[in-house]
Amino acid sequence: MRQASAIGLIILIAIAVGISFYGLWRGEHRDEIENGRRYGFPVPNGATEIRVYDSDGREVTPPQLRDPRTVAEILDKLKQAPRSYFGDPEPMGALYEVRFLGGSEPSAFQLNDLRPGPSSLGGKIYPRNPGRDEVWQLPSNVISLLVDTAEPAGLTA
Repeated sequence: MRQASAIGLIILIAIAVGISFYGLWRGEHRDEIENGRRYGFPVPNGATEIRVYDSDGREVTPPQLRDPRTVAEILDKLKQAPRSYFGDPEPMGALYEVRFLGGSEPSAFQLNDLRPGPSSLGGKIYPRNPGRDEVWQLPSNVISLLVDTAEPAGLTA
């Protein structure tokens, strides 16, 4: 009986020490954890190519996205994109689909280019069926790299 009590006490002490160390670790890394929640568009691992499509499904990838350095620059900027949300009412801009290729799995996101409207935002990027916290705000310069010199979305030939 004493041996079982001693083992139980050792287990409880080990759990308490583990919880204490975890709490201390979280305290030291609070800023990193919070930034992980606020920033960082989920760029697909291994993505090396970006393709852009208009709302009719036609490819309108601008020529600058053929340059690997420009693609790497865009991916780095996307990793720093702050989380956003859908406003009420949400302004509607030119819609594009942005596909990331070259990684383990191709992935597609919707891009709402808000630059032409009254909004001061560059735009927003989100998955096809976004969750509550799956919206990222992009500055105008990143939107320009993704869609400028592409044929405007929504126009038919």
